[in-house]
Amino acid sequence: MATAAIEVDGLTKRYGRTTAVDDLSFTVPEGAVFGLLGPNGAGKTTTIRCLMNLIPPDAGGLRILGHDTVRDARQARRRVGYVGERPQYINWMSVQRMLWFHRGFYPDWDQALAEQLIERLYLDPDKQIGALSAGSVAKLGLVLAISQRPELLILDDPTSGLDPLVRREFLEAVISTYHAEGGTILYSSHAMADVERIADHVTLLYDGRKVLDDSLDAIHGHWAGLHAVFPDGTPESLTLADAVRLQTNAHHVDIVVDGDPEAATAELRALGATRVDPTPLDLEEIFVERVAALRRQGPT
Repeated sequence: MATAAIEVDGLTKRYGRTTAVDDLSFTVPEGAVFGLLGPNGAGKTTTIRCLMNLIPPDAGGLRILGHDTVRDARQARRRVGYVGERPQYINWMSVQRMLWFHRGFYPDWDQALAEQLIERLYLDPDKQIGALSAGSVAKLGLVLAISQRPELLILDDPTSGLDPLVRREFLEAVISTYHAEGGTILYSSHAMADVERIADHVTLLYDGRKVLDDSLDAIHGHWAGLHAVFPDGTPESLTLADAVRLQTNAHHVDIVVDGDPEAATAELRALGATRVDPTPLDLEEIFVERVAALRRQGPT
């Protein structure tokens, strides 16, 4: 079994009467690219701020690389590269001067890597930070985080609101210069398509709770859309064991399955369907279907 880079066990965080994170547990194995996903307000940033010991949890245990993030915060944080959604830097400094300033805090700082990333991400080393675009500020944050040679990289929606080209450049730099060398990544975002391109495991949050937690391969393996054709008419009171959503008309049925798509296909054929076509679902569609099913179930 892989060693855990991050362990979150029963994390709960409240703000007054609002529960931002509700009994959340997940594990990030070393070497993984782990997506913490969900819409704005789902609890992603609160979870990461608790992990980074920026705010205290109300309940639960959190460990980074074996260190308790509250009792041993200094040891935990020194091994982590962290990029937040809106990083704050000293605006009058140039990019190059910020690199010089930052490197003094990290004994494993890799200046050659920093310069390589500056060039790859099209950052002007002589430009003042205050004159950078939002995309360039996000890229600078990534350069600073990776160049300290951390064992774990935590990214809290750093490309939120940026154009697709900048997001792609950012993600490609993460994968090629950090994960390629075996680094562990926790990437939090509401842009599920971005994370789906790079992650091997995802936890999806909604309203502070975990609603999906599995490898991407497993999720895509048991979530599917199916379109069935019944030439003699759809059966009355059609039900399927694994159907999350089912819509029918005279001769056609559209189904979303959370379970075994092949078994559902066999059921449909046994009921008289002459054609059953799979419809691939991306991660965002799966999330929407999962949340819609939870809403139909009502409060638990």
